Amino acid sequence: KFCLAPAGYGFSSRQYECVLVGCVPVIIQDDVEMAFEEVLPWRRFSVRLNFSDIPYLPRILDRIPPATIARMRRGLGCIWPRMLWLTEGLYTAPVDADAVVAEARKQDAFETTMWTLRRRLAGASGDSSSWMADVSSCVSLHGDE
Repeated sequence: KFCLAPAGYGFSSRQYECVLVGCVPVIIQDDVEMAFEEVLPWRRFSVRLNFSDIPYLPRILDRIPPATIARMRRGLGCIWPRMLWLTEGLYTAPVDADAVVAEARKQDAFETTMWTLRRRLAGASGDSSSWMADVSSCVSLHGDE
């Protein structure tokens, strides 16, 4: 249910790898902004800790209620396309032609970058798009939004 995504040397993709395998990322970094943090509510699909929390990690994770973990994992199904560059032609033909990839392409990392830039140009008030990608893996229950 959880995967560690500690700080690496420089930029780290560990949190993306966690998301892509369906694991709630446990991000252990002090004062580091996450990718697309201004448009993606990382708190809804990850656990953010400081280095000083490491000795208490088992206790912290044990105290997260199962309903919260389930909500976070549903969030992973809604944001995974935003972590990948899915532009046609980047991958082999079978991957490019995959229905799930094709469905997710319209809300991939490129589109999320453009969304972020449009929001900045509009003073963060011009685009009220949902952080949840419109893909079949995005299952939202009451209270998830």
